[in-house]
Amino acid sequence: MDELSWFRVLNPNSKNPDGHARSYEIVNQNYANKTIAEFTPHISFTNYRACQEYATANLNAGCPGKSVLDYVEEDTLELTDPVAWVNVGFHHTDKDEDQSPMPIHWQKFQIVPRDFFAQKPTITEARSCVNGPTGGAVNSTTRPCIATNTELPTVSTDTEDPTTGTTLTATPGAWNEARTTWNYQYLWFRDGEPITSLDEEGNEVGATGETYVLTAADLGSDITVKVTASRTGYPSGTAESEAVAVSGGAEPEPEPEPEPEPGAVTSKVKASATKVKAGKKPTVTVTVNATGVTPTGKVTVTHKGKLVGSGKLKNGTVKFKLKAFSKKGKYQVAVSYGGSGKVLGSSKTITVKVKKK
Repeated sequence: MDELSWFRVLNPNSKNPDGHARSYEIVNQNYANKTIAEFTPHISFTNYRACQEYATANLNAGCPGKSVLDYVEEDTLELTDPVAWVNVGFHHTDKDEDQSPMPIHWQKFQIVPRDFFAQKPTITEARSCVNGPTGGAVNSTTRPCIATNTELPTVSTDTEDPTTGTTLTATPGAWNEARTTWNYQYLWFRDGEPITSLDEEGNEVGATGETYVLTAADLGSDITVKVTASRTGYPSGTAESEAVAVSGGAEPEPEPEPEPEPGAVTSKVKASATKVKAGKKPTVTVTVNATGVTPTGKVTVTHKGKLVGSGKLKNGTVKFKLKAFSKKGKYQVAVSYGGSGKVLGSSKTITVKVKKK
């Protein structure tokens, strides 16, 4: 009995990300008929000719009476437009149980794609670094593929009261390096938003690097750094430091509340805030109701007497973002409506829930 055989047809000019040529496997588990010369080879290759229609006794006038062996013999040069002639013949010895009728017999071969991708397209990130010899098993704790932070990055300064001109210095924290060592990139944030500036060509660029010098724009803000650990062939990971609170920054002068007119009606504040992660700006939605009047004017939100957000009513409603809170917890904030000539002011205390990063 013939053994399983397969043939590989590849394109040396088309390579996957690992540098291996893409190809197809021709897998053929049929039996060659060694009593007939044309049916002995498992597979033959020739250049394409329109007249080559049959493997034996070709009836086409362009290749009269020729067979695969004749086609092969004529192709003495490198093939430029190859055709594969795959032998799918078989031997069958009749037995009494084959009658009647004779059962159907199928012959087949397979064409299987090979090396089109460097890895299985459906691979998960957790196993994406397993590409060739790995030097040990992969798992999610001691030898993960993904850059995994085990201790948050830190931001330090040489003063307890950082202000304009103070240099902040970041460390990457601790990352799992059982499988590899990582390259670290730093990006600085102010109140949860990337700190940017314009370069010489007028393009907006982020504040990067292990150090950052505070500017006047940072006064009264929370500064954090995000560290991205990466290495070619591995999924990257990102972790953010705890915030450094920068003191200073003048509070805006409160606008004088309008004097209510005689007969001004009372108002009622309804407010709600979104749950957010630490360092992200929560959104607050405020509605002010009054009998017979659509309230207009300004709404302010304060935390421990400090202004953290404001907005103006439109059709009795306003939605705006508050200053980011840097730590997990529940924050009581006062939502105040200043009133207008026809509507008296009012206030309400709500809770902003801040989750862990």
